[in-house]
Amino acid sequence: MRQLSRQLNLFEHAGPLLDRLRSAEPFPSGAAMLARAREILTELSEAEQIAVINAHPRIGERPDTVSAASFKEQGYEDDTTPPEVFLRLATLNDEYEAKFGFRFVVFVNRRSKEAIVPILESRLRGTRDEERRTALREILAIAEDRQLAFQRVDLERHHSPVTDDLVARAQAGDQTAFRDLYRQHAGRVYALCLRLTGDAYAAEERTQDVFVRLWGKLRLFRGDSAFSSWLHRLAVNVVMNEHRTTGRRERRVATTENPEALERHVGGGHSSEGLSIDLERAIAELPDGAREVFVLYDVEGYGHGEIASLTGIAEGTSKAQLFRARRLLREKLER
Repeated sequence: MRQLSRQLNLFEHAGPLLDRLRSAEPFPSGAAMLARAREILTELSEAEQIAVINAHPRIGERPDTVSAASFKEQGYEDDTTPPEVFLRLATLNDEYEAKFGFRFVVFVNRRSKEAIVPILESRLRGTRDEERRTALREILAIAEDRQLAFQRVDLERHHSPVTDDLVARAQAGDQTAFRDLYRQHAGRVYALCLRLTGDAYAAEERTQDVFVRLWGKLRLFRGDSAFSSWLHRLAVNVVMNEHRTTGRRERRVATTENPEALERHVGGGHSSEGLSIDLERAIAELPDGAREVFVLYDVEGYGHGEIASLTGIAEGTSKAQLFRARRLLREKLER
């Protein structure tokens, strides 16, 4: 039931997609659900793809007609958009739908409605096939952003009396409590290790390493932060230490003359161009050093100073690796 609720929130009750997702349940993780959704979208007929697109609300639609997730994403909680912008969006939406036969969809990514107007104007110049493919990419970007929000809520929930009790019992040597902590957190630790290593076998090994290390270090946890956050940091350290000791890290990277251009994207690092139907595969194919910095900075939210401390590289190298990773991702996703 929880997975169904998430799917409805992620994909705006888009029937052709949801029907196939339900037939593939249960999923081991939100990432697995999104991966299957990417595959399904490519398998759908054009008519079914358009039905999925049209399940999404118009940008600038009346706030009482959109989903709770879209209400927040479109900024209706504290909306100061001038009336003329709403009128312009309504006109452009009408033109777009008359030309292409389906709705304009964009990953708002916390941008104002004024900022969406030129995007809509630009996309009106595309072809129908281009726009259909773009709309599907945007739908997946929206879904991934919503899934990340779910994950943040999950992490907060895991700082609970139940988790605190398990930690306390495990610190006292209770192996059953430790096994329960493993079951509770292993999926997220594996997902992080997979993104950092880009290799399923290595991710499995690092996940086991994390929990072996956890058994020895658990007594150091003082409860100053959520246990899940503390474990997350431990997992990053384990992966980084392994890379340093095996000597597989890349040291030589392309540089940029404008490192200030490497500031984090609005909304935790996910821009509309940084998320697409093949994003996970593209991240996995990045060189080790570039992938690590991209995941730590754009996905996990670490700063360049923190990344330098974790990985043993200079802050300038971290910025250069991020520049390189984003460039390589753009090249891969535009093929």
